[in-house]
Amino acid sequence: MLVRTLGVVIAAACAVTACGGSGDSDRTTQTSDPAAPPAEEADDSTSGAGPGSEAAQAGAGDAPGSSSEPAPDADIPDRLLAAHNEYREKHCASPLTWSDELAEVASAWAEELRDRGCPLAHSDHESGENLAAGSIGALDAERVVKLWYEEVELYDFADPGFEFETGHFTQLVWTGTRELGCARSSCPDIDLWVCNYAPAGNTLGEFEASVLPLSCDE
Repeated sequence: MLVRTLGVVIAAACAVTACGGSGDSDRTTQTSDPAAPPAEEADDSTSGAGPGSEAAQAGAGDAPGSSSEPAPDADIPDRLLAAHNEYREKHCASPLTWSDELAEVASAWAEELRDRGCPLAHSDHESGENLAAGSIGALDAERVVKLWYEEVELYDFADPGFEFETGHFTQLVWTGTRELGCARSSCPDIDLWVCNYAPAGNTLGEFEASVLPLSCDE
């Protein structure tokens, strides 16, 4: 079973990008992310831009099996949104609302990546973006979000900031983010998930105020 994740951030108004991702111990996990320092020092091994972290998506545009039956994945947007908000509540971040506009952005990029053979590569959209890919059927809506949230175990709240290994988590719980839109596409052996966030998170210099610990409500 293969699962991969990729995240990206743009710091403030700079063209500085940084990404991070991680996976479960029972899976082969790969990350490929640009560096977060100054733009001239950025590692361009992965393309992508966008002030946030990564992408996941639910079949917001999936067609129903018939005109009289709901699409099999019709509930995926609601499940993705609920999973995000469950984790955000733990970190005193207000709940997100679903954005059809962001879902269209995610869907267009997911289809683009599908046509390119499902590489994990970021778009240049201004929103935050989280990506995940896994073997067909390996990831569902809840599992995708859980995969990103598990990076919390690696995040140092005593020294807040961006790290490759925690960029998905920090975008997920970023307090200033208000909207979410996701999409999913498939290659012959891979499901690819894309989620976009607005306003984008992972802005350098704002982590302490925007990524709160579990003790935030005490």
